[in-house]
Amino acid sequence: MRRWHRPSQHPSPVTGALLFAILLYVLHSVFFLQILSPSVTSSRSPAPAIAFITSSDPKKTALCERTWLKRLTSYIVFSSIKKSASSAHVHLPHRPGSLWSSLSSKALFAELYVPHHYSWYLITSDDSYVLVDDLMQDLAAFDSDEPYLAVIGPSNMQEYGNLPVEHC
Repeated sequence: MRRWHRPSQHPSPVTGALLFAILLYVLHSVFFLQILSPSVTSSRSPAPAIAFITSSDPKKTALCERTWLKRLTSYIVFSSIKKSASSAHVHLPHRPGSLWSSLSSKALFAELYVPHHYSWYLITSDDSYVLVDDLMQDLAAFDSDEPYLAVIGPSNMQEYGNLPVEHC
């Protein structure tokens, strides 16, 4: 049996310098990362917000439009259904895969086609109900010029057991 010789286990000086620079960058990011805490200001007007809703059910979309969506500055519905009565409708075929692929396609759409005057971007589905006034009041405590990413909701649906299914 032939034995393969391993290359030298010692990194070159260039590799060592690169790894050291990466380590410094990571440590700087960790120690100086802005923690998600609001910078409280007293009189701040509500910042414009836009919602991106994933929907494949026109009835649920209409229900969202009649209730909480009308309280937002603007919204766009992403749907796998080609025809829709909604003017804020974007056809986005459903692709099986990770949640990241769904999120990234909406983020790319926002970057390319949505005006950049919105301060807050809400990505949700037609199964959600958002208390817009409460959300905007909570968001008013944050500086909309700072980058924040917040995930609101259960991290594991198994924690909540068998949730009842309600039909609209």
